[in-house]
Amino acid sequence: LYALIFRTEKWLPFVPTYYMKQIIEGCIARTQRDNKLTICHYVWMGNHVHMHVIPEHADQAVAFYSELQKKITDSIKSLLGIRKLYLWEGRPVVAKIASVADAIEQI
Repeated sequence: LYALIFRTEKWLPFVPTYYMKQIIEGCIARTQRDNKLTICHYVWMGNHVHMHVIPEHADQAVAFYSELQKKITDSIKSLLGIRKLYLWEGRPVVAKIASVADAIEQI
C-alpha cells in the first residue's frame, strides 16, 4: 500500500463543483484503467489529493500519478481553451504505508 500526495501550484484550487468532480473522477478512471493498480481510498482537497493505492510494482504508482496529473491538466486546458497550464507544484509524494494501523490512521 502506498500513499500518493500531490498538489497544485499555490493559489490554484480545484473548485468543488459537480463538473470538476466529473473531470477528476473521469481522469482517475481512465488512468486506473491504463496503469493497473488498485485505488483503496482517496480524498481531493481544494488544492491537493491524498490517495492510497496498491500497485503490482512500486514504479506503477509513479506512472499512475504522472498520467493522472497529465490527464487532469489536459482536461482543464481543454475546458479553458488554453494551450499552456502549469498546474502542479513540485514533486508528488509516493510513500509506502507500513501497516494497516498506519493506513487507518492516515484515513
